[in-house]
Amino acid sequence: MRVLFVLTITLLLGIPFSLRASDDAPTLPEQKEDAFASPLSPDKAFSDLMRNILEEHLDRFQQRLNNQQNTEERLDKAIARIEEQTDRSISLINAGFTALGVCAGILALLGISSVAYSIVSAKRTIKDMKEKQKEAEAIINHARETDQTLSAILSKHQPSEQFTPDVLAKAHESTKTGTGLDVLRAIAVLAQEEKQWKDALTYWKGVLRASPEDTNALFGASLAALNLSKEAKREEQGKYFSLAEEYFQKFPQAQLTYAVLNNWGNLYAIRAESEATPEARNSLFAQAEKKYKRAVSIDPEKFKLWSNWGNLYTAWGKSEDTPEARNRRFAQAEEKFKHAVSIDPDDYDTWHNWGNLYLAWGKSEDTPEARNRRFAQAEEKFRQAVSIAPDDYDTWHNWGVLCVTRAESEDTPEVRNSLFAQAEEKYKRAVSIDPEKFELWFNGGNLYTVCGKSEDTLEARNSLFAQAEEKFRQAVSIAPDDYDTWHNWGVLCVTRAESEDNPEARNSLFAQAEEKYNKAVKLDPTVASAWFNRACLESLRGNIQNCVAYLEKWHEYDSDASADKLDGDKDFDAVRNTPEFKAFRKKMLKQTTESSDSE
Repeated sequence: MRVLFVLTITLLLGIPFSLRASDDAPTLPEQKEDAFASPLSPDKAFSDLMRNILEEHLDRFQQRLNNQQNTEERLDKAIARIEEQTDRSISLINAGFTALGVCAGILALLGISSVAYSIVSAKRTIKDMKEKQKEAEAIINHARETDQTLSAILSKHQPSEQFTPDVLAKAHESTKTGTGLDVLRAIAVLAQEEKQWKDALTYWKGVLRASPEDTNALFGASLAALNLSKEAKREEQGKYFSLAEEYFQKFPQAQLTYAVLNNWGNLYAIRAESEATPEARNSLFAQAEKKYKRAVSIDPEKFKLWSNWGNLYTAWGKSEDTPEARNRRFAQAEEKFKHAVSIDPDDYDTWHNWGNLYLAWGKSEDTPEARNRRFAQAEEKFRQAVSIAPDDYDTWHNWGVLCVTRAESEDTPEVRNSLFAQAEEKYKRAVSIDPEKFELWFNGGNLYTVCGKSEDTLEARNSLFAQAEEKFRQAVSIAPDDYDTWHNWGVLCVTRAESEDNPEARNSLFAQAEEKYNKAVKLDPTVASAWFNRACLESLRGNIQNCVAYLEKWHEYDSDASADKLDGDKDFDAVRNTPEFKAFRKKMLKQTTESSDSE
């Protein structure tokens, strides 16, 4: 009673005091003299305090949502802060209610009413605060869901040809549970991952219609167009070149990553090899060089950049007219490949491309010693590549090409036949890895054609020619629109005809050759070599009018057409002295002279 009396006097006199609802509850602020002027003041103060706290946090989170800057870490911290503030504020209220309850009891003993301290109002305040907390949590959960869409996950990664596991997992999930644009984006991602380039281009285009500045969509569309240009027929390549260029041009400067610049350089390199004139080729090669330089300046540790840069110089060197320029480019390529393997010595593709460099370099050498030295270097690189990736069909294939190239430059029959046998072994290995690659069958046909020409007996020749025909037939069954296969199959028919003594068999083979050449020029009428070989065929058949008509086409499409090529080909011996052939040759010489004078 003595303690209760002291407490009562303290309250009545307005002397400040403090109570704690528990050991962890915060201290109540000092009470002023008019603290009891309105019995609802403490309830309203705490309620307003809580609403202000919660509304402040809600506004903050909503603003972050609108700006799309939420991250998982910030969200977790935010909800923890809300819960902490809510718990603390509720503790304050509980402490206040405890104090008010004591005061009410004392006042009741003194006969003073304590009706003002409404417990119902207090419970309503707590309920309101909890509802506000639920609203905050709903906003947070929505933010977390937004941050976990495929678009949000992609935005955390730089554009790349290969997607990370989390992106692929989300893409698969989005195709089943996603909505709207996210579904389209998911299908595009999966098409790109599976290298279904036509589908990927279609779907990325759809994403870009809705979101024109989506860098992942720009990258995906440009990559798809680039790869389609590699697969397209000559007359369709330009369309894909233009599309890829359009998408690359749309990248903001700040978003030109090494991957974007690398692919842009690849585009110019591919375009260059499709150009007919040296000026156009060199211009595109130079643009590709600039892109690779800039890409390397961004990330010099990406070995793929150096490898692709080496490929550029290999292609550039092959297109050069003079030995000095050619060797300079080849030396630049060699330097890039060396740098690439210094970064990653286990990348088989770099060793493979380095082998291709030495194969091209060897073909351009003038002396047998220099050729054999480069060919030996090529073989060393190919061997290194297959030691790392024994199931890479492309390396085995190009190693076979190397063996054929070496065989063709050999004079000794034993060495030549040994190299042909090695080439056959390499091609067989490549086909066993991927029998659906038509180019493997195509080069197998070329191999047996060359082997047959080197045989002395008709029986041996025909056996090899039959194998060559089998390979070409298999190639066109896989890729019926490949003009090169039809063209080389025609060459095989002419080669077989020239070794035939039977006029009927000879004419039958000439007719087969004509059929194959017709299919080749129908697929691509701009291929100069097909027109030239058709002219050779008509000469062998004695058709001078057709021969000259086809030579006119050859001259139209081949910027390097020359009288020397005509003079050096024995197939034209049968028509060389005819007025029509002489007139064509004279006209071609005149045009060549006028072109040289104008330059």
